[in-house]
Amino acid sequence: MIAYRTPLFGLLLCALLFCSCSKEWSPRRGELAAQSSASNAGTIEGSGGDPDQEQPTAQPISGPALFSCTAPQQRGQGDTAMRRLTRTELRRTLEAEVGPDVMGLGAVEEALLHIPAEPPGDLVQHFQPLHALEHAQGLLLLSEAVASGIMNNTQVRDRVLGSCAVAPTEVCAYDFLKNGSLAFTRRPLPEPVMARMMRYFMNAGSDSATLEQLIARVLQQPATTFQLELPHFTCADEPDQSAQVPWNDPAAYYDPIDGEPIETQAEFITPGWFVWEIPAATVSQDFDTVVVEFSLSNLTAKPLFTIMNINDRPVSTDLLLESGTQHLEGSAPLPAGEPVKVGVYFYNVNQERAVSVTSVRLENRACVAASALVTNTDGSAPEGAYRVDSWAVASRLALGLTGQGPDQPLRDAAASGALQTLQQVQSHAERLLSTPAARTHAESLFNSWLLLDTLPTPDPVVASHVGVDPSGLTEEARAELLEYALYQVFDQNAGVASLMSAPTGFPRSERLASLYDAAVAVGPEPVALPAGHGGLLLRIGPLLSGPQDSAPMRRGTFIRQRLLCDALERPETPTLGSRHTALAAIDRAQFTTREALATITAESPCADCHNLFNPLGFALEAYGPLGQWRDLETVLTAEGEVIAQHPLDLLVTDLALEAGGPETLNGPSALLQTLSASAKVHACIAERLYTQARLRSTSPADHCALSAIEQSLRAGTSIRTALLEAVVNPELFLRSANEGASP
Repeated sequence: MIAYRTPLFGLLLCALLFCSCSKEWSPRRGELAAQSSASNAGTIEGSGGDPDQEQPTAQPISGPALFSCTAPQQRGQGDTAMRRLTRTELRRTLEAEVGPDVMGLGAVEEALLHIPAEPPGDLVQHFQPLHALEHAQGLLLLSEAVASGIMNNTQVRDRVLGSCAVAPTEVCAYDFLKNGSLAFTRRPLPEPVMARMMRYFMNAGSDSATLEQLIARVLQQPATTFQLELPHFTCADEPDQSAQVPWNDPAAYYDPIDGEPIETQAEFITPGWFVWEIPAATVSQDFDTVVVEFSLSNLTAKPLFTIMNINDRPVSTDLLLESGTQHLEGSAPLPAGEPVKVGVYFYNVNQERAVSVTSVRLENRACVAASALVTNTDGSAPEGAYRVDSWAVASRLALGLTGQGPDQPLRDAAASGALQTLQQVQSHAERLLSTPAARTHAESLFNSWLLLDTLPTPDPVVASHVGVDPSGLTEEARAELLEYALYQVFDQNAGVASLMSAPTGFPRSERLASLYDAAVAVGPEPVALPAGHGGLLLRIGPLLSGPQDSAPMRRGTFIRQRLLCDALERPETPTLGSRHTALAAIDRAQFTTREALATITAESPCADCHNLFNPLGFALEAYGPLGQWRDLETVLTAEGEVIAQHPLDLLVTDLALEAGGPETLNGPSALLQTLSASAKVHACIAERLYTQARLRSTSPADHCALSAIEQSLRAGTSIRTALLEAVVNPELFLRSANEGASP
């Protein structure tokens, strides 16, 4: 087998991505034609990439654990009171209740497209927990489309509405709001919200059309579209202090979300999202609550849809109006000495409706959080944390393990208060992890962690030379990696070593099998991969290259960032031009990819970062740009003409992987063995399981939970068990008491 080389610009795109990093590592200066002459002392010997070599067995972990539980009093304080559901979570939650027939309707799919999808890549790194204007617009459209789909599907309507499906009445409508809505809201609707909805239902006719609007309002609720964990507050009926804030206070302003701050106005008819800010100087410690009233005028009989936020937290989202004027009121506790931002979004197609601020008051109502504030000093729970209610536990558990809302058994357990201990939760967690939804959610985990949505498209010249069709190959390689990963986790109960190194796979087509030099996989069992492939790394997907060369830079950064969880800085633009000139001067018919890349990155500032990942990529040069095994590196012109072939050098030194790790190794088999036993890989997987369940980065408050998962993986427990431990832990019941939240 042979493999291929890139023209100049292809190598440049990969090689220069990480120039100009500033890291405190000793630069390694290499000479263009020099071969590695490092001593073999301390070298992990593979075969230099020999595909016939036996796969390495599990080795002792190479270094100390990275996480430790040094501040148990902080447990649980890393979690937040609110985050929005991703578009995928929302879609899957709704589909679990209304089915694929409703969610597959054209109007529903079109509405979903109005909700921004999460960007491709690392979801944990890029997820924004609050909603933007586009989310609000999309959610309103989605709620109406799904409500219409429910009412027009007899089976779904009967299941969702019960007796109300045939004859809408006040009794059955209230029962839907109190009980049936839990499938969507995941926690009971507040009584004032239900009362407001019922007033609309009764005043608007109590018919099927009104019931459809009622369903839409439920789907717009903050509890439906957000994961809410707001503590309950008890407040005095009447304030002992109150201060009116003028709506046109010159120190305040209206800020259209898509424009510059503008002068305060008495009334708005343009649809959109507006923010009104109370200056920090006005918010003293004498007040603990802000109360805002909006006047909403409607000249038609069509409902006016609104969403109201206070300090970026939704407090109302379901006002329905007939013609006339009504008020929308929201309140929230205040952080003293900080500005208060009140945002309102309203949907106004024909500009026949208007919104204006009529009253803003600062009050002192002696509000006290009624949620259980954990103050134990016996070590049973940390201080300064709220104990979240059973509804929050159910949602955390379901979203963390399945990526969708709680099912009926879990909702029943929350309603009965049977989710108070780890023992009570454990049986539900095991049940959820055995569902198809858990496997689908695990796909999202691997997809985000390994950046599978960003795999490159193979160069057509290289593909043609190999004799495979490049069309769809990237997607096929991605699917094969996911099938392997899920098989290891759920069917083989694999630990880290097996997941990282098992020499099996699922090539489902002739072309993928040919790249693996393996048989086509048929049925549920994998086939052997005889050409040295295996694990998460030595697989067609991660080895794919977009240029004509093998992209060792991309492979090295993949290992550093994805498998070791190392942070790498982005390059500075000015350096790229000089590196381009240097690369263009290299005769590619005379020098290998490794030699060219080592030369243009040998000088500071490039060397500081490239020394971290170049050696890792060079160790994988036994695999060509399509991930296939090769004995020689072949250089092609842009037209596909072979202009040179070079021998491979797979010996690498100065790895600087981790404390206790090897400094030298020879070839991909040795690298795979090293990663399978790496302390940083075990810690990285532990961190990934934990953060993916929460869609946020870690904080020091998470280190106790992370340490427990890491130690479990180091002891050889399965990835599946670690998935459970990443969700089912003491943090499941707690969140920070220091975060302001709406009553």
